[in-house]
Amino acid sequence: MFFEGFAQRDVTVGGVTFRLRQAGTGPMVMLLHGQPQTHAAWHAVAPVLARTHTVVCPDLMPARGADAMVQDLLALARSLGFENFCVAGQDLGGLIAARMALIAPERIVRLALLECVPPPEHSGRADMAFELSTYESCWFGQLHPKAEARSILPPSEWRTSDASDVFPTEAIEDYRTATLWRDGAGNALSFQPLLGAGDDRRVTCPTLVLWGREGRNGGWYDPASLWRPYLTEAATSRELDGGTFLAEEASVETSAALAAFFDVGTN
Repeated sequence: MFFEGFAQRDVTVGGVTFRLRQAGTGPMVMLLHGQPQTHAAWHAVAPVLARTHTVVCPDLMPARGADAMVQDLLALARSLGFENFCVAGQDLGGLIAARMALIAPERIVRLALLECVPPPEHSGRADMAFELSTYESCWFGQLHPKAEARSILPPSEWRTSDASDVFPTEAIEDYRTATLWRDGAGNALSFQPLLGAGDDRRVTCPTLVLWGREGRNGGWYDPASLWRPYLTEAATSRELDGGTFLAEEASVETSAALAAFFDVGTN
């Protein structure tokens, strides 16, 4: 069942309205999706985590910028009654989660990063092979109309019958009709440095780094080693049998890894 046990609602905090799903009781885990998806990406993982935690899955607002999103999400957590909480993010959602842990270390208990690496690590790697391994360029390397479709919304080609067991109809419809990624929102954030020049802040909470064996990050990098300079302690890391969209392509393994990580020291 799609998002079993979860209610969808709008929550307005400081003039910003979040569309989100929430369920469960106990310590809070916030799940942040990546591009070009929505909170629907967590449909299979969230119900597993909700067995032991309050799970909140909001839509990101990339047009507001990274720092504004961090402050918005921190305010959202406080409005829901949680001063301290765990956070997991995939792709761009992982970068926002990491930024949150850097800016407000006193509030983030545990951090999980899925299929993402610090933005500066992309510098100098933009050859043809690398570019064609990225989501946007992959579509722009295809014949009409895929490239043009991607520049506006996730392409209708996501509606493939052989992917229905990975990307259910409800999730695909949400990705296809969502407006949060229109006009290139979020593209610049993917390459914005986590820290400015001379900023020596580090993530102080326990960190988990996950990547897919078939995803582009694991193929190009050792993700855990790239995060090491941003952490006070080495991350727990694991390669999963999936691709870029771990929460859906490897939902069972991802759920188990996140549940084990968040259950430590949070109950």
